[in-house]
Amino acid sequence: MASRPYLQKSIKELETLFSQQGIDASVLSKLKEELSFRSTQRAKTLEEKVIKATQDFPKKEAKGEQWRISETPTQMTLEFPPEEQANPVLQKTTLKRSDLGPKPTVANAPQDILRAWTALEVLSPQGYKREADLAAGDNSKIARFDERDLPWNLGEKSRPKKRLYYELILGAVALAPAVEKLLKLYSDDRPDKPSMNGFCPIASIVLDKEGRPLEEDTSAAISSFAWGVPIALQGDLRSLADWPQQERQLLANFRKRLIKRDRNDDVVPLTKQHIRELFDHLVQALNLTGHEIKAPYFALRRFEFFASKIPPEPGLLNSFFLEDLSQARILEGKNCLPHALKHYLGVATPSEQTDLLEDDAGLQQLLQPALTPLGRWPGNGRYPLALLQQAAVNATDKQLMKTGILAVNGPPGTGKTTLLRDVVAARIIERATVMSEFKRPASAFTPTNQSLQRSGAKIILHKLDERLKGFEMVVASSNNKAVENVSAELPALDAIAQDAPNLRYFKSISDKVLGRESWGTIAAVLGNSSNRYLFSQVFWRDEENGLSTYLNHASGLPQVISEPQESGPPIRRNRKIVDSENPPANAREAQARWEIARVDFTEALRASVETQTALQELHKYVVRVVNVTAELESLETRIPLFEEETKELGTAIADAQEHLNRANEALNKSERTLQNSLAQRPGLFARLFRTRRSTEWHLHHEQLSTATSDDRSKATSRRSEFEEIRAQLSVKQERLSEAMAQFGKIQKEKAYLEEQIENAKRQSGRPYP
Repeated sequence: MASRPYLQKSIKELETLFSQQGIDASVLSKLKEELSFRSTQRAKTLEEKVIKATQDFPKKEAKGEQWRISETPTQMTLEFPPEEQANPVLQKTTLKRSDLGPKPTVANAPQDILRAWTALEVLSPQGYKREADLAAGDNSKIARFDERDLPWNLGEKSRPKKRLYYELILGAVALAPAVEKLLKLYSDDRPDKPSMNGFCPIASIVLDKEGRPLEEDTSAAISSFAWGVPIALQGDLRSLADWPQQERQLLANFRKRLIKRDRNDDVVPLTKQHIRELFDHLVQALNLTGHEIKAPYFALRRFEFFASKIPPEPGLLNSFFLEDLSQARILEGKNCLPHALKHYLGVATPSEQTDLLEDDAGLQQLLQPALTPLGRWPGNGRYPLALLQQAAVNATDKQLMKTGILAVNGPPGTGKTTLLRDVVAARIIERATVMSEFKRPASAFTPTNQSLQRSGAKIILHKLDERLKGFEMVVASSNNKAVENVSAELPALDAIAQDAPNLRYFKSISDKVLGRESWGTIAAVLGNSSNRYLFSQVFWRDEENGLSTYLNHASGLPQVISEPQESGPPIRRNRKIVDSENPPANAREAQARWEIARVDFTEALRASVETQTALQELHKYVVRVVNVTAELESLETRIPLFEEETKELGTAIADAQEHLNRANEALNKSERTLQNSLAQRPGLFARLFRTRRSTEWHLHHEQLSTATSDDRSKATSRRSEFEEIRAQLSVKQERLSEAMAQFGKIQKEKAYLEEQIENAKRQSGRPYP
């Protein structure tokens, strides 16, 4: 098979390679060879250009000329030499997945992961089906363009104590056809493909009540989705990661066209013509020609608190992860990623991992009472968590989360939200424990050198004690509905047990924030600007039920109003939150209440810690009993083996002793015979003249010597065998003795542990299996 050096390159990369200046004949040859294997229209078009360039290459080389192709992410233009400009070839095609070339090898490099993540966030639109969806369902905030004039030219009035702004929605992209094109190009093989209806704003601009654009840099926003779709449809997904840089340039160019001034250098209000020019500019800049889009036709009425000095920002058009992802790419390039993000991206890996589905010891270690939070969510039925749910909650302990990340996986309905409630409860108890250390609430705040003026008075800003920080909880997800579900479920009245009627925490505020019956202000749905705005209005600024009203009353400023009557004198009454939440009337009463709550909590905490300590001791006993029982079972198996082996060795050593005795007797007999032979040795002259008698004696003596030597070897061998068996028997007897002693010791320990466990059960008064 022929070599294909450009096999892994996409058609986009091949076009870029072809467009480079100074390209030589060998590159053209390789391009031509690779394109011969590809059958897409885009590949065929490029192949024709390569063939023509190959044919013209000798002529151009001789003339010293160069040719090139310049390309942008949104369109392709060809720059021809003068003699070829008569008939430029411009062809727009619809890409297919095969046009993108072979799928690249996945290396999971951190930069690649961050770029891919950024691309996904860029193509995650903030859509709407009805205009009111952009205003939390409030149709009264939709200001449609009149046939004759714009809303800000009609002299609309603001609400009491509110300042009126307009947020102009500068056109929109239809989501369904755009998403359908993306899925067709990038081959979504899932059986249930995601469907997306409605529209995505192209851009939005915040205007004052006269229709003048605010001069702050944050007063306009451009949709990343509107920018990214045309680029993605050209097969250039890598460029989507450049959105943070592209956004700044797009906004800078946009603002140059947005802000117009009169002779007095004042910003002039937007007109229909100006709006149309801005819209046309964005359509061209974002290459949205040919897509299904809507021209601007409405704005959102924004009512901001009159005293607020912070100008409003446009609604959330884009993922709020994008700036963080851009920063993460910078930090990764400098090798300065935060600890948790390093592990999340796989740059760092944990020193050890435990499979809780396979490692019973690891699961047992995680479930010990010492790691179980002191508080848990008082859900309906007071049902305990399942085993693995409790393990997940225990794993959130700061001492265990060495990587800073804990992953809990499971399909819908497996109890992930349920265990999250216990995680929330655990953090609340931890924070309350720190709070209880302050004898006076005021001691949790220290004055700073910063201050502000309010109603003619100087207010010194205070800093919260560092020990009270770090317990904040944010629920974030790419699925807004999932976040809303979790955030809205936590404060709901049906989220807690019916036998906890005293569990109430600013219920009146929570009812207003949630819009239904609740038990307390513990969580809220935030996210987009509309949600944040509504939360601030209801939670803090509401004069009848806001927390600011409660705190003013508690600080010694009675929250009483006078209501005029149609007949008779005005009626004085408390603000509603004063009657519903019964705040302390002054600092002295607040301190007294704090002492009562602090004592109650400290006592409950002490009792809980004592119970936890007792349970931890019981846990140790139970774990030890299990281990001891296993040791006893092992000894019960080994002791009979030791006894049998000792018995066998006893028999073997008796046999070896008998064999040794026989060998020694034979050796003694041989040695005596040899000595007798030496006593009968012929005289000197007989040996000297080698008489017949001397010769016969010599031969017989040598035979006796050989026999004696053999008997000596046998005796030595028998002694070695005997000593070896005796050593083995000694070892076995020692092991048997140790095992018997250990068995007795462990039996006593088991009896002691079982007694302690029974005592602990009786003292707790709770049933245990």
